[in-house]
Amino acid sequence: MEDVAHKTGTSSVGQKSPQPQKSRETKIVPKAKTFPTWGDILVFLGIFVVAATIANLLLVFFSDTLPREELTAIGYMLQFGLTIAGILFYRWKRGGKGKLLRFSIKWFNAALVIWGLVLMIAVSIVIEPLQNLFPDKYLDLLDETIGTGGWAVLTAVVLAPVLEETLFRGIILESIRQKSGAFVAILLSAAIFGVIHLIPQQVIYAFFMGIVLGFVYIQTESLFSVMLIHAVNNGIAMLTMHVTGSSGFSIREAIPNPTVYHVVYAVCALLVVAGFVSIVLIVRRQEAKEQSLAKETDPASQQPSPKADTPSDRQ
Repeated sequence: MEDVAHKTGTSSVGQKSPQPQKSRETKIVPKAKTFPTWGDILVFLGIFVVAATIANLLLVFFSDTLPREELTAIGYMLQFGLTIAGILFYRWKRGGKGKLLRFSIKWFNAALVIWGLVLMIAVSIVIEPLQNLFPDKYLDLLDETIGTGGWAVLTAVVLAPVLEETLFRGIILESIRQKSGAFVAILLSAAIFGVIHLIPQQVIYAFFMGIVLGFVYIQTESLFSVMLIHAVNNGIAMLTMHVTGSSGFSIREAIPNPTVYHVVYAVCALLVVAGFVSIVLIVRRQEAKEQSLAKETDPASQQPSPKADTPSDRQ
C-alpha cells in the first residue's frame, strides 16, 4: 500500500547495485507455455476490482458500527484476501504451474535491501515535479480515509507489505516470470502494481517502486526482503504524514535554497539512472546465462541436427 507511500515517496536511491554477499548460483526457472496470457492478466485485474467492490460494500454496511480507521484495515484485509484467493484459484483452473511465494533467507542481502530503500527515496525526489502536475484532492481524500492512528499504522506498515508483496511479487511476478522471464515479469508486475493505486501521484511512484522491489525479489528469491523494504518505506511515509499533517510533503518546499535543491536533485537523478541501468543490465545478463544453461541441459538441443541429404550420400 504505497498508497501510503504517496507523494512523500519514501523510496530509495541507487548507488551502483551492490553485489550479493554470497555467490548465488544461477537457477533455471522452467518456462510456462501458455499461462498467463494478456487475457489472464486482465482477469487478474478483474478479480481485484470485484474484490474491492465486495469489500467496499461491506464497509458501507458496517460504516455506522465501527470506527473509520478500523473499517479501513478490515476492508483492506478483505479486499486483498479475496484477490489473492481468487487469483490462486483462477491460476489453478488455468493449469498454471511452477513455484510461487518464495521465502528463502539463504540469499538475504542487507546491502541490497538498503540499496533498494535509497533508490526509492531518490526516485521520490526525481519524480516529484511530475507528481506536482496533478491535483492534491485525491491525496487529501486518502489522508482522511487512512488517518494516522494505530489502525492506520497497522494497515500501512504491516498489512500492506505482507499482502501486497504476496500478491504482486509472490504470485503475479512469479507467474509472468515462468512464461516470459524475469525482465518482463518485473516490468509488467510493476505496471499492474502502479495501476491498482489509482491516484496519479501514487501510480507513478508505485510503478518505479515495483521495479525496485521486483529486482530485489529476483535477486534474493525471498518475499522477506521486499516486505521489509516495503514496510520501512511506508513507515517513513506515515511518520512524515504524522509530522507534517499531510501526505503532500514536498522536498522542494523542505529545501528552500534553490542551489542546494538543484544539487540534491541532480545527485538523486544520477543515482536513479545508475540504479535502473544496473537493474536492466544485471537482469538481462542473468537471463542470458539461464538461457545458456537451459540449452546445455536440454537433451534435444545437444542432439546433432539431421544433415541435408547430398548426392554423394545417396550413392
